Amino acid sequence: MARVLVITDDPDFFSLLGYVLQAEGFLVSRAIGPGDIAIDEHVDPAVIILDTSENTLEICRSIVSSNKQPAATIALIRSTSCELVARLLPAGVTICVIRPFGLPRLLDILRRAAGSLGERQHPPSRLRLDRLERTVTWKDRTIRLSPIEFGLFADMHRHYGRVRLRTDLLAAGWSQPGLTVRCVDVHVCRLRRTLAPFGETFIETIRSSGYKLVAPPDN
Repeated sequence: MARVLVITDDPDFFSLLGYVLQAEGFLVSRAIGPGDIAIDEHVDPAVIILDTSENTLEICRSIVSSNKQPAATIALIRSTSCELVARLLPAGVTICVIRPFGLPRLLDILRRAAGSLGERQHPPSRLRLDRLERTVTWKDRTIRLSPIEFGLFADMHRHYGRVRLRTDLLAAGWSQPGLTVRCVDVHVCRLRRTLAPFGETFIETIRSSGYKLVAPPDN
């Protein structure tokens, strides 16, 4: 069974959501704040559900700095806090869901994320991201990316070795509506130029689909 970590300071919300998730076959645990994430070495969740609060970005930093690598981090955002989306995606959040939301939609997202674990590949250890500094390090060289470039690269890094559709990357790089997938192609081209000093081709084009991140394996 896939494990889900719910991060919330609302016990009533956790009680209700936890009941539903357990009934659907998930193993559910709870964390309240960044301190719980830092000290709980035994919880290795497939998916993290983050109920956003005033310390949400601090919690995101704790997730990134921990050894946890969930298939997805889902942020539940109140309709009055939609401006958070642009800050959460570069901080490591995979999907933003606006509250109130339908449970069937959330369960579908959870099942798809948990189901992807069996196919998951991991990037080589020499390819590292620093989400706080928006940098990519390959071997001993570091390059700083723009916010959009980093959003695209971080999404492909999180789904390393798997094809990311242009629509997936559009959601990862931009929060405003009305943009087209052409924006993705333009900024992936710019991202490739930014990464060119590494001397490697990291982004592979998958014709008629999108892109995926690849890198030479560790020796």
